[in-house]
Amino acid sequence: MQDDGLNARLNSTIVAIITSVNVRAAVERSQLFIDISKPDGQATGLLRSSTVKAEHIDTVDQRDIIRTIGHFSDDLILELDGCIKSALRLK
Repeated sequence: MQDDGLNARLNSTIVAIITSVNVRAAVERSQLFIDISKPDGQATGLLRSSTVKAEHIDTVDQRDIIRTIGHFSDDLILELDGCIKSALRLK
């Protein structure tokens, strides 16, 4: 979830849980459903449609991150931004 500029100069990064359990994504404003049948979803590198849980964020040491599997399009980043704002009750 963290900006690439911060990733380049810090030793830790902010991450969010991604799960293939999608039952609440449609009703939770803090959750973003990623549909891998769509081009934006395919670019994420996820193997199955999944949900980003913006209400479940953490900071991890970058040495614990093994690899990058894909990326979020600008549109998905904007949608995730809304989910983060909802989770943190920001306007």
